[in-house]
Amino acid sequence: MSTQGSMSSSKPLTRPIRVGVVGLGRMGMIHALHIHELAQESDLCRLTCVSTTDRKSADTFLLLTGGSTPVFDDIEGLAKSGLCDVTVIATNTPLHREHSLMMIRRGQRVFLEKPLTGTLQGDREYAELLEREHPQALMLGFQRRFDAPI
Repeated sequence: MSTQGSMSSSKPLTRPIRVGVVGLGRMGMIHALHIHELAQESDLCRLTCVSTTDRKSADTFLLLTGGSTPVFDDIEGLAKSGLCDVTVIATNTPLHREHSLMMIRRGQRVFLEKPLTGTLQGDREYAELLEREHPQALMLGFQRRFDAPI
């Protein structure tokens, strides 16, 4: 069964989308804070969990957001928690494929901070796998994709 129709944009949301963020480095922190802020302003989503191996980043995040979001020490804990429907992954590039596949295989939709894998050959192979086995399960984040020179 394809996961394509499970989160169709034509269906009205019956509850906020539960979002988890993996990695609280520079970009992960930005994504987590934006999701937290959006959740404060609307019923579109909720930041339901984060994971990081860096305790200092976790403490900073909790301080900035009021400390109520569950923090996992690793992606496996977040994956097993069942707390999110969608995962934003902003971990180190060499872990992108492993982490995104882990979450996709658990039924997640994934927003992956660029790059896809870090090598052209790796990107091609992973893109083929995603298209063949998990179409529309992953969106690659690239903030300058709409800039004319790019």
